[in-house]
Amino acid sequence: MKSAPLILLLAGLTSCSTPQHAESPDPIMPPSEPAPVPVAATPQADVPAIPQCEVHHVPMTRGTVEIKYGLYDFGPGWVQARHTQFPNANEFVLGGCVERNEKQATVWYCPACRQAWDQWMAQYNNR
Repeated sequence: MKSAPLILLLAGLTSCSTPQHAESPDPIMPPSEPAPVPVAATPQADVPAIPQCEVHHVPMTRGTVEIKYGLYDFGPGWVQARHTQFPNANEFVLGGCVERNEKQATVWYCPACRQAWDQWMAQYNNR
């Protein structure tokens, strides 16, 4: 009889480990309904199909990059330089501290940002 609560607990854990629909605190939309599409994700006629870099004003390119896991310290000045000189270099994707199976990600990147990134890194590494 002591094993019955454990079996029920395990059955309950396996049944909710892969949710099928988003949970909704809204009583009008029960949890069994799919989550609504966010307004920002809705295609609009005035949104270009290919994003442009806000710094270099050139079309971005689609590419595959490495996902890097762990805790990174980019050093002094990197955050400011990234925002002003190469915001869309997207040389890699930070995957967090817990390594997962995914090793690569697809990103949009600006070729001019990548050049600026390379120049900044070469200058930084020569200090």
